[in-house]
Amino acid sequence: MAIKSYRTEFDIRKAFWHRFPCAGTAGLGNGEAGDDRLECLCLVGDEAIDMYATLDDHYYSCNVPFKITGVHQSSHGLLLERAQRDKKLFTPPPDFFMPRLFSLSHPYDEALPVLCSQKGLWRLVYCWEGDCEVEVVGTSADLVLVFDPVASTHRLYAIRANDETGESTKPGGGAGTTMQQLATPRINPEHG
Repeated sequence: MAIKSYRTEFDIRKAFWHRFPCAGTAGLGNGEAGDDRLECLCLVGDEAIDMYATLDDHYYSCNVPFKITGVHQSSHGLLLERAQRDKKLFTPPPDFFMPRLFSLSHPYDEALPVLCSQKGLWRLVYCWEGDCEVEVVGTSADLVLVFDPVASTHRLYAIRANDETGESTKPGGGAGTTMQQLATPRINPEHG
C-alpha cells in the first residue's frame, strides 16, 4: 500500500532523505519548536533535483545547467558533481578550468561552485574538472576526500559555510579549514 506518491518530469537516478539547514530562514523549518532543519525527500535526475518537505509536502525544484553524476550529503546541504565534458567534442586550453563540485545549501538556493583553499594560503580555487573521484567521508565531520589518479594523491577537505559577512563557520567538532594532501604510493603488481 502506497502512503504517498510523487511525480517527476525525469527518470529518478537517486532518492534519499536529507535535512537542510534553515538557521536564519524564518518559517522554513519543519515547524517544531527550536527546529532549524528542513527535512526533504530528494529525487535526483540527470539535470534536476525535486525535493518534497516531509511535514507539509511543499515542493521544491532545482534545475542545473549540467549533468549530475554524483550527489553527496553534508550538514551544510548537498554537494553536486558535474559530469565531465567529452574531450572529443571540447578540448579546453591548459589553463581553462571549469567547476566540478557545486553546493546546494537549501532548496530555495541555487547551486553554486564549491571553492577550495589550502591551509595557510588565501587563494581560493574551484574544485575543478579532472579525473578526480570525490567522496564525502562522513556527515558528522563534514569531510570530503578527493582522489586524483593522475597525480596519485588524496586531498582531504573540511566543509565550511560562509555567512553574509564572509566569516566562515567551522564544521562539526571545530575541524578548522585545513586541507591535507597525501601521496598515494604506486604498487607494482609484479613485486607483490
